[in-house]
Amino acid sequence: MTNIARHSEGTTARLTVQLTDPALLRVTVTDSGRCTVPWTPGVGIQSMHERVEEIGGTLTIDTTPEGATVTADLPLVIPAAETPWSRAA
Repeated sequence: MTNIARHSEGTTARLTVQLTDPALLRVTVTDSGRCTVPWTPGVGIQSMHERVEEIGGTLTIDTTPEGATVTADLPLVIPAAETPWSRAA
């Protein structure tokens, strides 16, 4: 939401959280700001992508000149051996 406020010049942003499956949470952020097409992701989006993949989720981004939609599908159950923080030991 901070990046939308800083960069998109949009007038609206919407955050939607849905339980799409008993074990899957979908978080969608949509804005009405400007977006150049083709679009190149920055460091923040790349970091989000890596973190979502680390827990077995997916991150998709759809852009148009009228705005962008970022969707994260996140598993609700993550085996302990697969969590990023369990590898630090």
